[in-house]
Amino acid sequence: MRGEQLTRIIAAIYDAAASDPPDCGGWASVARLIEAATGGACILSLDDAASGRVHVAAAPSLDARFRESYASTHARNSPWIRALRRRPHPAVITDAQAETDGDSAGPLTAGAFYRDWMEPQRFRHSIASDVLRDGPDMVVLKTLFPEGSPPEGHHIRLHTKLQPHLRRAAGLFRLDQSRRVALHAAESALEGLSVAVFLARQDGRITFMNRPAVVLRTTGDALKVDDAGRLTAADAQAARRLRKILCEVSAGAHDAMAMRLPRPSGKPDMHLMAARPQAGADARLATPTVTIYVTDPSHPPALSLTRLRDLHGLTAAEARVVAALARGASIGETARDLGVADATARHHVKQAFAKTGTHRQADLVRLILADPLMHDRREA
Repeated sequence: MRGEQLTRIIAAIYDAAASDPPDCGGWASVARLIEAATGGACILSLDDAASGRVHVAAAPSLDARFRESYASTHARNSPWIRALRRRPHPAVITDAQAETDGDSAGPLTAGAFYRDWMEPQRFRHSIASDVLRDGPDMVVLKTLFPEGSPPEGHHIRLHTKLQPHLRRAAGLFRLDQSRRVALHAAESALEGLSVAVFLARQDGRITFMNRPAVVLRTTGDALKVDDAGRLTAADAQAARRLRKILCEVSAGAHDAMAMRLPRPSGKPDMHLMAARPQAGADARLATPTVTIYVTDPSHPPALSLTRLRDLHGLTAAEARVVAALARGASIGETARDLGVADATARHHVKQAFAKTGTHRQADLVRLILADPLMHDRREA
């Protein structure tokens, strides 16, 4: 094998690990390059011994039904895979080692794996190497060869040379996947907030908005986005103040800064706070990032009637009365809005007192509003 072939394979390995979004097409490109260098058929798979599942990341030369049967059944019967698990990592297994260490009863050609899976595809020989081991998980690179073309020394050396690169790339890929899962979880949490949240760079360019932030940007009242994608205030003086806050917070001059946002509509000012990410998170970002929180004090977040019932044992009617009081309505206004008598509304309040351990309306409202779990944008 020529040196430039090895270089291309290694470059493709790291490209696949860094693919964004994650795409098995990158690993298929790696497999095709290995096939071109060896003349065999390549399989790159993740074998989870604990669950018995096998995920085939790439097998470009296999027919779909053989790829599926390998993942669902035959990989677990492979003498090469069993021999890998018996040897310390890293290992490269040839036919002879698979026959010796793979618990084969007789020659490989007498086993079910060869008879039911290899022979129908006219494969006779194989090399297998463990790329990565993590508990019960094992990433395996396998190259299959037809009758009359047994693997040679340079094929085995290729597996050996690729092992450290595939190991590092597989580790990076799995770490990146874990970070993507964490990022998705964080974004999902932000989407559930009633507070508008923006992530922005130092110059105000937005990198993320949750749904309340999208609504706020769309209205253009208090905040807007300019043609360059930068978050700015609708009021000129407030826009200058916001630029100054973003620069100072992203530069580390302050952990957080707040300001009022005048609204051209004449409605009460909104409140904005810009904060730096937690220590450690900022170091992983390519450029300084600021988290911007925006609230509308004149429009408090909706309360979750479901959580009022679940956490305090209120009935549906009691929860509706408590939610109305928390919004600032009086007993009379609440009764009229809900279409019940004042006495009925007062009875519901007394029941809520008993169930929450409070004795005054102010204490009841304070208890409810102080619990962030009660706020639910989805019930707004």
